[in-house]
Amino acid sequence: MPVVIVGGGIMAASTAYYLATLGKSSIIIERETVGCSASGKAGGFLARGWCSSGPTRQLHYRGFDLIRQYAQQHHLESYRDLPTAQTEIHRSKRRKSDGQCSWLDKGTTQSSLMDSETAQITPLELTESLIAEATNLGMLELRTDAKAVDVVVEEEGKAVTGVVLDDGCVVHGSEVILAMGAWSCEVEAWSALQGKVRMPMSGIKSSSLVYRDTRMPAVPDPHALFCSDDANGCHLEVYPRPDGDIYICGLGGSPQLRPEDLRSLNPSDVQPELSRAAAGHKSLSTMTSLIDSGKGPDIKQACLRPILPDALPAIGRLSDSINNLYIVAGHNCWGILWSLVSGEAMAELLVHGRPKHISLTNFEPTRFTTLPS
Repeated sequence: MPVVIVGGGIMAASTAYYLATLGKSSIIIERETVGCSASGKAGGFLARGWCSSGPTRQLHYRGFDLIRQYAQQHHLESYRDLPTAQTEIHRSKRRKSDGQCSWLDKGTTQSSLMDSETAQITPLELTESLIAEATNLGMLELRTDAKAVDVVVEEEGKAVTGVVLDDGCVVHGSEVILAMGAWSCEVEAWSALQGKVRMPMSGIKSSSLVYRDTRMPAVPDPHALFCSDDANGCHLEVYPRPDGDIYICGLGGSPQLRPEDLRSLNPSDVQPELSRAAAGHKSLSTMTSLIDSGKGPDIKQACLRPILPDALPAIGRLSDSINNLYIVAGHNCWGILWSLVSGEAMAELLVHGRPKHISLTNFEPTRFTTLPS
């Protein structure tokens, strides 16, 4: 029987892909569309060396290497090496710029090289490619517009046998993997799991803007920019993309939605904070003439970054008492960077009994079992 994966974002796609390479088939169940939340709206910034110690260092290093390898092997157009600059925003244009980034208007900023070994990828291209590759291998069935509302637990309570959809249908599988991002908190309310699992996931709402038809492709020295706080309450992160798009986030005002808030929302219900979008546009307009300040951004959007109380992801078995129920979620702002290494580890855990390349000790989902409800 196939593995049933709940969720259609990059964690589900990565897990399905690596399962396929190990000869294990899967079914992805997604309530809306592929990459409809963070996996389709994130910036896709990749920094291999931005975690020098701690349990997530392994995720940074192997995650970066796997994405680079995959992108080059499958010729993903949005992947490229992209140096990062630290950018100080001038409150007055009377100050002199240092020329680090020629596409920024003179007198508006002062930049210095922050990291020459960073990279970028457009997350939706990566997500869709992983699903396409698993499908082409004949190992993946994708079902969209299908919302999971429960699981079926066998009579003895030691295993799940399938996932219940909102239309009452059951999708049967040998294992169930929850890759629901911020919505992973919903499983606590599923009738078959009430009192058996704890997953205190919340979601940080992150608004972002995309500018299209810019003159960015003609610029010889694109950089990712990490900007200082500015007069508009922003601390912009600016990612020029290979196709000429400019993506920005760091608009300020990122509320954290609790489980009780998330249970009444779908991904399409998450809308950008318009006041922060206006502030972000104003900030970027003062930095570069590559965008039309009068036109505004082509896309205003928002997603939810899934985060757990200890800010570490959950990768592994969700319950000590249920043998074949797993979760991979809670990767916060590093979800894209950690996507392939998490999917690889989850696939190896199912097929081989343990991951070959990383340790999951600090990411055990059952660490929340003793928390109060």
